[in-house]
Amino acid sequence: MENTGKQIAVSELEFSNQSQEVILKGQLINQNFSYQSTFIVDISMLNVLLNNLQKSNPDLDVQELIEVETLPNGELIYSLNVEDISNILPAWIIESEKTYKQIRA
Repeated sequence: MENTGKQIAVSELEFSNQSQEVILKGQLINQNFSYQSTFIVDISMLNVLLNNLQKSNPDLDVQELIEVETLPNGELIYSLNVEDISNILPAWIIESEKTYKQIRA
């Protein structure tokens, strides 16, 4: 996919153990325009998102920032607030139509 220069300032990632989706909240930045938005991406993109955030913050273990909430029905809600760290990602990461395969052991 062509790099369009669009970026996302990620503020939060949220996902659950019972869903195949990751909710990404942030600000989409496109040249002189920017706006708050919420994106829903496939869970297979979670490693790509975490790896890019980790690459931008080499002195920090990004996975240690993940908070877990257990709901009464046993569902686990994971949230990662990244407003206070380097959180700018290229938009092609979520615009990519590439499908990633999940490998489970």
